[in-house]
Amino acid sequence: MIFNDQPEISSDLEWILLSGQANRGMLLETLVKDHGVQIYQLAFAVLNNKNQAEQSTIQIILRALNKTRLFNSEYGVKKWLLQVSLPILRKNAKKLESKSKIQANVAELNHVFLESLDWKSRLVLFLLYFHNFEIDEIAAIIHVQIGWIDKLIKKVQNEPLLGSNTNS
Repeated sequence: MIFNDQPEISSDLEWILLSGQANRGMLLETLVKDHGVQIYQLAFAVLNNKNQAEQSTIQIILRALNKTRLFNSEYGVKKWLLQVSLPILRKNAKKLESKSKIQANVAELNHVFLESLDWKSRLVLFLLYFHNFEIDEIAAIIHVQIGWIDKLIKKVQNEPLLGSNTNS
């Protein structure tokens, strides 16, 4: 039970960020151990490229080491990591999109459709369906209108399954 007005600390990383006592090595170790997989999953969901996701994960963790001042306990670790991740993911997604279109794997359900979406749309869907963020939270994090997200959801819901070919 908390007897003061201080927020409850929910993770080792949050404690490190709030205390200001930890060195960069401790912060790096905690970032990798506790959040490395989630960061990679986010990067892969946005970039849809294993090598770019691995490189982006490293870039994001290094950027997080230098952006501890952006942490706000009111919003929590996940939102801080998203804030740190977005510029890197945006830059790397644009690089991938400008180099070439990603090859579609028709065997996977809706894979081609998802690949046809821009990086921001894939990010929204990942946060919505895999991390259970609310629409208003996503809109605030990535600076888009709630209506834009609603239209994206309707577009996804109306997309027919790619594997269901009606021609015999």
